[in-house]
Amino acid sequence: MTILSVVLYIVETLPELEKYSLIGRTSISEAFHSPLVIANTVCFVFFFVEFVLRFASCPNLKSFASSWANWTDLLSILPYIIVLILLAVHYDDHRTMPISVLNTLRGCRLFLVTRILGTSRYYRQHWIVILVQTLWNNMNTLFVLFFLLIICMVGFGGLIYALEGVGQEDPNFPSIPLGMWWAVIT
Repeated sequence: MTILSVVLYIVETLPELEKYSLIGRTSISEAFHSPLVIANTVCFVFFFVEFVLRFASCPNLKSFASSWANWTDLLSILPYIIVLILLAVHYDDHRTMPISVLNTLRGCRLFLVTRILGTSRYYRQHWIVILVQTLWNNMNTLFVLFFLLIICMVGFGGLIYALEGVGQEDPNFPSIPLGMWWAVIT
């Protein structure tokens, strides 16, 4: 369900599908006719019920409150509630809600990704510990790889700038940083 929620968040930011998200709707009731909003709401209800059940069944509230996993779960649930409340309030007043505020709150839903890391407590393999140990043991190799990547990025970025940026009226690469970005993404 976590992966589905993250995929839905990514998909609803596509310009072609943005009209199916909560952003840009004229009413809350209209929003719930969208398949993306319905799917996001189902995910939200699942996470909310799970969080409430874990809270209600926790024998020690101090240990519940001190767990980082519970805080990230709460931070991934709250933005959806806040967005719905803000949209309802602003629609009732016939004012427009600033898109940047809504997008910031929607972005907080990416705390759901941390739930994937938290699932390691349910497995006996402790794959996250193995991953961290592997990264730590290979830090020197990773540093060399990163350094070589930077050298290639600067070299190819400078080369593309020299070939297609210098001396042209409308250059494709007007600066070396844009050339470096091109080198990274290609």
